[in-house]
Amino acid sequence: MASAWLIRRFIDNQATFAFRDEAELQELSSELEVSYDVRGGDFTHIDELCTFEVLLRSFGLAAKELGYLAGIVHDIDIKDGKFAAPEAQVIEMIIKGIRNRALPDSETLEQGMAIFEALYLSITEKPQEGVTVCQA
Repeated sequence: MASAWLIRRFIDNQATFAFRDEAELQELSSELEVSYDVRGGDFTHIDELCTFEVLLRSFGLAAKELGYLAGIVHDIDIKDGKFAAPEAQVIEMIIKGIRNRALPDSETLEQGMAIFEALYLSITEKPQEGVTVCQA
């Protein structure tokens, strides 16, 4: 979900997503189809990096906010606690809840992407005028 959000938000805003089983990946119907986050995919885990991190590096996306999100995604995906992101457990629970709704894949993906958009906006957008912000 996070990688799909990253792709559509920062790499290709016209990207569409198809869901295929592993056998079908060998027969991608178009050179415009790119596989990700699957074994043998065009973009997938490399060494200790999750797909989200691989995409950031591959496309030169270096904004600190994306790095912050990458830490959360890494901790959810790799589960090695490398970034000790306190948000990771809660975001993972929300994603699990979305998946447990048993919606069609495309709807599940869109809802998950909305979570990552909201998370991204929460760390990039300045509060509206007149809103009191807690200064910890």
